[in-house]
Amino acid sequence: MNRGSVKYEAGTDDPRLPAIAMGYTPSGSADDVEYYGMSGNYVRNYQVMVGDPLGTSLNGEPVRKNLWPQDGKAVDGKAAIHLRNINGNGTPDDFVRGTPWTYYNPVTYVVNESPFNIETLAEVDLFLAEVALKNLASTGKSAADHIQDAVLHSVDYWFFINKSEDYVSENLPFSDLAKAILKPTKNAAAATQYAGIIKDEFNAAAGEDDKMEILMQQKFIHLNLHGPYELFAELRRTRHPKLEPITSFSSDNVGGTPALVNQTMVFERYRYPSSEAATNAEEFAKVKADDNWTSPIFWVKNPSESYFLPKAIKD
Repeated sequence: MNRGSVKYEAGTDDPRLPAIAMGYTPSGSADDVEYYGMSGNYVRNYQVMVGDPLGTSLNGEPVRKNLWPQDGKAVDGKAAIHLRNINGNGTPDDFVRGTPWTYYNPVTYVVNESPFNIETLAEVDLFLAEVALKNLASTGKSAADHIQDAVLHSVDYWFFINKSEDYVSENLPFSDLAKAILKPTKNAAAATQYAGIIKDEFNAAAGEDDKMEILMQQKFIHLNLHGPYELFAELRRTRHPKLEPITSFSSDNVGGTPALVNQTMVFERYRYPSSEAATNAEEFAKVKADDNWTSPIFWVKNPSESYFLPKAIKD
């Protein structure tokens, strides 16, 4: 979503980013917000969080700790470590000041009420895009046009969620800085520009598989925490978008240096409850061999295809 530099750039970066995620401002200005996420690579995360004694990580990226540099508070010449609040009652400003990495926006996901929805307009756009892409039926638009619509409708959706007020958010002490970062204003021009960028990338994609990667990236961005079960089904059905594996040290410490291991096993299904064998024994016996975590569901078209982007596999 943050496609340019670490700093948010309207029109280049995803316009939903300020509503979905909470950035960090190193200078205390709402015009200077960074979005810096963690990855599935344990070593990279550790380097960025801890680093070496010189204050830089081993891969050259700056070490980011939970600090308040914009407050001017210092201990031994260093920014004071942010511990939220001694009483544990964090305010919106505490979140803004003390967030070096990108987290979900607490206003959007915690203090504001999210409406119950069964199907959003952006989801319909994305289903229509796949129908048009695969020539399953006539939709009246091209797949690229549906993708463009999906981005714009998704922007509207997430800013609607962010702006929906309730008693909690109305009565929290928001400074002007916290309001600007946690309750951002939708930039319609930037949304239109960005939707055009995604449309152009979709049109330029080489074939159906590459176009499905873009389509499903948009579905993951739009649904994220609100539609985890649907995304689980869609990931198994399409094998898109390609994932980054969890990379960690092996427990096999041979020669004193544990090797990095890519955790690339993904659940394919949920298992039947134990009651199924007792109450429906005859039918359960027919599927017992597949009652595990890794046998693909019958409707998966390409079960042997990897879930993972090859270049994301760590050496």
